Amino acid sequence: YFEWITEGINKLSNFQDIRKGSLTEGCFFYPYWRDKKVNFVNSRWQEAVLSLSWYYNKFNSEDIWEKILKGIDFWCKLQQKNGAFPEYSRLDRSFSATASSTLAVINSVILLNYNKEKWLEKIGKSCDYLAKNDELYLTSKEATASLALLKVGNYTNNLNLIKESEKKLNFVLKNQTAKGYFKENNIFDLGYNSLILELLGHYYSITEDEK
Repeated sequence: YFEWITEGINKLSNFQDIRKGSLTEGCFFYPYWRDKKVNFVNSRWQEAVLSLSWYYNKFNSEDIWEKILKGIDFWCKLQQKNGAFPEYSRLDRSFSATASSTLAVINSVILLNYNKEKWLEKIGKSCDYLAKNDELYLTSKEATASLALLKVGNYTNNLNLIKESEKKLNFVLKNQTAKGYFKENNIFDLGYNSLILELLGHYYSITEDEK
């Protein structure tokens, strides 16, 4: 398994722009920086830093360490003024991308036991955006935001973020049907239900909340 994981990490690493001094140094979205097929950066691709952080935590690769730092630094550059992150266009303010990428970055910070003031500033700003907005149809994204707010709240000792996390958790739980599945866009989706259960599992491992 570790051989396959290493092969995957090597492929993932090749997505990143490692040209020193480049305006896109640290960017994983190669359709923009390498292939020039689009004119914007999808910030969700920066979630690759979490896989690299897990790998570094296991094997202490210095090459991987630099890729993580540059990857999170570039993620910070993508943030919009309101705290959101783009996914489908240059001016896009995506709840999904903001929730998912923030969760990946705070998980990386926790795994590495390392942070920068700039990172925490950007993470805090994205959490403010998530706290002020809700995803009413895609339950998995609200669950992602809930877990991100919980982890950031615990890491920074911010009780307000933890309270906002609980609000989103309650919304997710209310979207569970009598049959047991969680509605995603008002229908059943096996893939997204699997993701929601994983996110709730992580939430429970932190809080032991019986709900």
